[in-house]
Amino acid sequence: MNTNKCPHCKNTITTVKTEDITMTVGMGKPAWKGFSHACPSCHSVLNVEVNPLAVQGEVLDAIAKLRRG
Repeated sequence: MNTNKCPHCKNTITTVKTEDITMTVGMGKPAWKGFSHACPSCHSVLNVEVNPLAVQGEVLDAIAKLRRG
């Protein structure tokens, strides 16, 4: 249920802090570009998501590379 309150500090959230991040896999190898969303009061991470535009660009680059041979 969405209450507009941070689950950690219980402050009302009207905006979130969004930051570009690089998600990693395994031993810290970069895997995806993404976003993290944090509470502006306590800075707890509320959500992390993959940046769909970055993924799209990587897929298009890979396809172009395959077409070139």
